[in-house]
Amino acid sequence: MACHIPPHHDREVTEAVYLVGVELQVSDKVMLAGFEAGWVESHMNNLDCGDRDSLGVFQQRPSQGWGTPEQIRHVPYAARQFFVRAVRVEEQSPQLTAGQTAQKVQRSAFPERYDQVEAKARALLDEAREAAGTPALPAPRVSTGVPSVVDHGSGMAVFGVDDTGGVFHRWQNEPGGSWSA
Repeated sequence: MACHIPPHHDREVTEAVYLVGVELQVSDKVMLAGFEAGWVESHMNNLDCGDRDSLGVFQQRPSQGWGTPEQIRHVPYAARQFFVRAVRVEEQSPQLTAGQTAQKVQRSAFPERYDQVEAKARALLDEAREAAGTPALPAPRVSTGVPSVVDHGSGMAVFGVDDTGGVFHRWQNEPGGSWSA
């Protein structure tokens, strides 16, 4: 079946992928890998078609263990599946580029395509960060116990470093609202 890939991205898809990455606290490289894979595979659209049985934003295949067709077409599920695998790749091979990380997850017949779209993926990622109200550039690292607060009008994001040196990020969508877990 021929599958038409729209020339432009779907903002709802990019924002959903971004928010899952934030929720999972993935590294900048893993987040970029997700956006590179999403652009190469679908131009960041939730496709109901693809090569063989590929579906969704990452063109994941039910026959290859990615989930049911319904799960794969649910963008947060698909993003979580991609990011969980990409985090494992990054842990095992930290020297890889974002594109090489995406390739290890996707196992594409065209491995070079992910690194080739880095600039486009970065632009989409910056757009998603802005739409979510988080800074386009990562927040500066701060000392343990001294968080950095970014006020984005309707709510705020807090960045800090935990006792192990890991960066944490929490947000609330409205003043006085509940904080993310």
